[in-house]
Amino acid sequence: MCSPAIFIGILGAAVQGMGSIMQMQQANAAAEAQAREHERQAIIETQVASFEARRFVSRYKRTLGQQIAALSSRGIDPSFAVPFIESDAEEADLDLGAIRQKGLLASSNQLAKADQARFGKTSGFTMFLAGIAPVITAAGKVTTGGNPFATAGATGPPINLL
Repeated sequence: MCSPAIFIGILGAAVQGMGSIMQMQQANAAAEAQAREHERQAIIETQVASFEARRFVSRYKRTLGQQIAALSSRGIDPSFAVPFIESDAEEADLDLGAIRQKGLLASSNQLAKADQARFGKTSGFTMFLAGIAPVITAAGKVTTGGNPFATAGATGPPINLL
């Protein structure tokens, strides 16, 4: 049977190890929450780009209709403007592609941030090692006659607790 002082030293190390595990669990939970937020933002970026693309097409069609109506009201045959309309349509198609590409890039960026947030998470095995290390250190100090209460780098002779 070990003395109460040794038991308390090892118990304190176990509590310290549990504290380390809890800190890592909290950090993992925060990283996962951050990753989920980036994933939600990626969905939002895709939805925004889709909405902007629909608005752009709607505005383009409305403008085109107004231009054709203006030509007709002046007695000009709208077919006369076909080369200009085709040129505008090509430009509009490029603008629409840019809107979609911007949304895709923004969404991909958010997904990359989600992966990055998850990359920093601590594995269960690492948590186990962090939790058990202080106990092993304290037990080692006790078995070699050291002070289980001493901190790393403490100077001076070990205190005999027995």
